[in-house]
Amino acid sequence: MLVDSLRFQQPTNAKPKNVFDVKTEKWRKKWLSSINELTSLNLQMKSWLNDQNKNPHWSYVEFRCTYFDDLFLDENCLKLSWISDHEFNILKDWHKNLREYEAPKNNVYDHQAILKDSKWLDIVELGRKITNLLTNILTPNEEIILNQEKTSHTRHRLYPARKQK
Repeated sequence: MLVDSLRFQQPTNAKPKNVFDVKTEKWRKKWLSSINELTSLNLQMKSWLNDQNKNPHWSYVEFRCTYFDDLFLDENCLKLSWISDHEFNILKDWHKNLREYEAPKNNVYDHQAILKDSKWLDIVELGRKITNLLTNILTPNEEIILNQEKTSHTRHRLYPARKQK
C-alpha cells in the first residue's frame, strides 16, 4: 500500500500522480521560469535597475544562482528524466555560454554594466532563440511559464521575497 500512500488526490477522471511526478513537475516549472528570467532583457532591465525593488531575487546574481545552484543543473537532470535529450541539446550551447559568462570587471552587482555588455546581450539573444525552439516541444502549460511576462513589482509565486536577516 506504499504506492497508494504516494498518490495525491486527483479528480476522478485524471491520472493519479505520484510524489516523483509532482517533484518533477515542480522542478520543471522553476527551471522554465528561470530560463524565462535569463532570456528576457526587458524583465532584466525592469527588475535589476529598479531602485524600489527590495526583493533580492530580482538581481543578476540571484537569476544565475536560481538557474545553476537552486535547480542543481547537471547531467543528473537527464538521468532523472527531468529534461529530455531534445531539450538538453537545444539548451547546451546557451547553458555553456551562461556558465562561462563573467560580468564586466567581475562586478556581478553592476547591473548597468552587465546590461550594456555585448557578451551578455549575445547570451540573452541566444536564449531568446532557444526559448523559441523549446516552445515547439513543451506542453501548453509549460509554454506559458517559459514565455510569461513577469515584473519585479509582483511577488512571483515560485520565488517569494526572502526575509531580510
